[in-house]
Amino acid sequence: MKKIIAREELYSTILDSITSLCNPVGETLGPKGRNIIISKSDEVPFITNDGATIARCIESEDEIKNAIITIAKEASLKTEEEVGDGTSTTLVLLKEIIKEGINQLQNNVNPMVLKKELQKSQEQILKLLAQQKRNATNKELKNIALASANEEKIGLLVYDAYQKIKVKEAINIQESENSESLLVINYGYLLEEGLFSPYLLTEDFEAKQVKVMICNLELFDIQLFSPILNEIIDQDQSLLLLANDFSQEFLENVIMINKEIKGKILLVKNADYALRRQEIMKDVAILSETTIINNLTNLNTLDVGQINLKVTNKEVWLIKENFSPKSSTYN
Repeated sequence: MKKIIAREELYSTILDSITSLCNPVGETLGPKGRNIIISKSDEVPFITNDGATIARCIESEDEIKNAIITIAKEASLKTEEEVGDGTSTTLVLLKEIIKEGINQLQNNVNPMVLKKELQKSQEQILKLLAQQKRNATNKELKNIALASANEEKIGLLVYDAYQKIKVKEAINIQESENSESLLVINYGYLLEEGLFSPYLLTEDFEAKQVKVMICNLELFDIQLFSPILNEIIDQDQSLLLLANDFSQEFLENVIMINKEIKGKILLVKNADYALRRQEIMKDVAILSETTIINNLTNLNTLDVGQINLKVTNKEVWLIKENFSPKSSTYN
């Protein structure tokens, strides 16, 4: 039998759930923040002060409390996804907002009125933040890198990377294959999977201002792209299509089209691993200044970006500036 709660019992459960999530995460906030030990049944216990990691590990055996915790975690993880940080701050603010909101409801404030007031306050806060924002100084950027890394050498490498490329979205930290920490700069973005089929190109290919479309979908029917394809083909341009997968029929149609046109249609299958797939789509969207397509209805030119591109040995490189694809390593 399903358990149903309401009114005071619900308010109490919400507060208990939010407190069990927000208090441990809040303990890590600020220069005097503390570390948390996390123990999971299938892993060795570890110590961290990363709010996002702590939030992901907090659950409740109570079904209702766990549902509330999950919803709250979504808010904090969305902040991390959009700005790259702020998980702990989000949960600390969330706890206080919910606490005060429940207090208002207990004083017979209309829930819909309260919701509208919160939305109005949100708009005012965003306007105020937009007025007060400024670019960080180099000293502040260095301090942020050092504080985030919790280790001087890694923090300095991150700061050095930002100074060299000036695009924070393009910085990615990966585990080293040995004990050495290195900064590797790729002058160009390599799409890991390469061309979907060797029959799409018979030789190396290079072009500027190649059109780009990013589909978070499996593609089966090329006819859905006809209006945009016709426009690109008429202008003798090329198109890079990044998608989760392509049907055999879709591939065969593209190979036939490529034999008859001056430009080329290039298909690249995204990574199979869901998280990495999202990261690649976001990277390509930033580089090509376009959006990620989640459905194929009403496709238009706003869904199309562009970038310089080079295909060599079936490797697909996206080149933002006038660089040749290469890598540089710094100790």
